[in-house]
Amino acid sequence: MTGFMTRDGRKLFVCDGISGGRYWGTFFRKANGSLARFKTASLPMRPKKRDAEADLQRYAEANDLSKVTIEEVAS
Repeated sequence: MTGFMTRDGRKLFVCDGISGGRYWGTFFRKANGSLARFKTASLPMRPKKRDAEADLQRYAEANDLSKVTIEEVAS
């Protein structure tokens, strides 16, 4: 999985949260380990994972976010 690092240090990645695969969006992991949705108009919840990934890619390019690997996202 590829994610992106925000300027304030949050690692953004696409996940289905608690929807059981019905909807996909951009999330980050809070300090306590729980997931939180990264909410912005350009990153809506999507029924298809690939659409949410494309949204995040566009957002990252537009905001000059750095790419992080799956190991960095998981931590």
